[in-house]
Amino acid sequence: MTDSLVKLNVGGQRFLTTRETLTSQSAYFTALLGKDFKTPTMVDDHIFIDRDGELFAHILQYLRGGTYPILYDGVTGFDYPTYAKIKHEAMFYGIDALVKFIDERRYVKAVKRSHTICNASYFRGRAGKGYHDHIFSQLSPLTPSKEIFDMEGENIPIAGPKTR
Repeated sequence: MTDSLVKLNVGGQRFLTTRETLTSQSAYFTALLGKDFKTPTMVDDHIFIDRDGELFAHILQYLRGGTYPILYDGVTGFDYPTYAKIKHEAMFYGIDALVKFIDERRYVKAVKRSHTICNASYFRGRAGKGYHDHIFSQLSPLTPSKEIFDMEGENIPIAGPKTR
């Protein structure tokens, strides 16, 4: 098992993950960690990648479980500049599905769907007060559900809002 562990230093931030996670959907890591790879730059026993570590956290979260980033809060809305940066990083790492998610603005659909579920449940009065509190805590735009579906019925695994 320890043979598959990979230590990374991305822009000064350290990450520990597996070779399988990194190579599952990333052309960059497949080439870097493949059979014919040349020795990468090492810093303190970590593979050094001169990229933004904060953005890489979103990339790694996606590679670990297919969780798409949802960067939204009810006051400021979507964090479009960060989406652009994540897309740029996803292109660098060769993660086509994440690039497509951002290009197609599927994050907007996920939050709209979450918001619609909350409003429909509240206004139709289908459950008692305690249930509404649970629905809002699980599905509000500030803390989107992990079970959101886009308008075509496709499941979109998502992460919570960006912590500021």
